[in-house]
Amino acid sequence: MLRLICKSPRWIIVFCFILISCNSFSQDFLPKIDQFKLIQKDSNNFYFKEIWILSKDVNLNDAAGFLRRAKDKIELGYYKEALTDINKTISIDSTIGASYFIRGYIFLKYDSLQAALTNFYKAISLKDTNVYNYYYAAEISMYLGRYKESDSLYNETIKKDEKFSAAYFGLGNLYFLKTEFKQA
Repeated sequence: MLRLICKSPRWIIVFCFILISCNSFSQDFLPKIDQFKLIQKDSNNFYFKEIWILSKDVNLNDAAGFLRRAKDKIELGYYKEALTDINKTISIDSTIGASYFIRGYIFLKYDSLQAALTNFYKAISLKDTNVYNYYYAAEISMYLGRYKESDSLYNETIKKDEKFSAAYFGLGNLYFLKTEFKQA
């Protein structure tokens, strides 16, 4: 019976899949982390318990350092701590559009829609090229019932990036809400 199973082509494919997956996700692939040390260096990447420990010595006048640290905290899901760093970034240099985008994103996570919308508009006014500024502003505007504003923001998003499919989907939803079914 075992010979019959081993001769079938399915068995070979399954065996190769298992062999490949076991090798690519082996323990050697994962970095070795010593729980008693805060920072471990593995090739060019840092792995540590709390990601901002690496940048805890940010210069108090380094807006880019606080911005980097806020992005790292967001990746870990520490939104309140990231908001503190973003506010520090803005107090140092209020002309960085990315900091307003990140602050808007944090407010969006906390359902503070008007505050988020204000920050996305501020990032847009500072000529931040991130297409998500327009997209999130359009989504919030649609949710708040500001359909004309949302329409122009979706169209601006599409104008900036024609392949941004979420904007087309949002625009279709907007037309559906406005009962313009043919355009939707």
